[in-house]
Amino acid sequence: MKRVFLTLWVISGLTGGYFGWKFFYALYTFTSQNLTAPARILQWEVEEVGSRYGIRAVYEYENSPGSSLLSELYLNEFSALDQVKKLALQQHTVYHDGRGHSSLSREFPMNSGWRFVLSALVFIYFVTRFRSSSNSRSSGLTTNRFQKPPLA
Repeated sequence: MKRVFLTLWVISGLTGGYFGWKFFYALYTFTSQNLTAPARILQWEVEEVGSRYGIRAVYEYENSPGSSLLSELYLNEFSALDQVKKLALQQHTVYHDGRGHSSLSREFPMNSGWRFVLSALVFIYFVTRFRSSSNSRSSGLTTNRFQKPPLA
């Protein structure tokens, strides 16, 4: 039983570390892109992302080039092309950090945050269960069920 908890502890720790890294990197990107500039869209592209379709914008801002895949995905190519026609009529703002990293959308990494919190809670659960099972075994509160009782 101790090996099972140790294995689950390691797996949940690695999972929590992965989601933590993704969340804090996305949070760093979100907070660092605090400068804005008007964008001049050079080209719209529809590209396949898995089984869905996304819209990529190639743009220029303050004499710097940029490219950004918009966060919304579409079920088919025709709906993405229809959205491109609507987006082409709008003015767009670029969020950038002044060092060449830019994006047309700036959203707080809520999904990554929830994944990190949930995986951290699972990790904490296994840490407390592992500690309680280790403490009860070391204090002699459990008995070996295969051991014969002493004769009186």
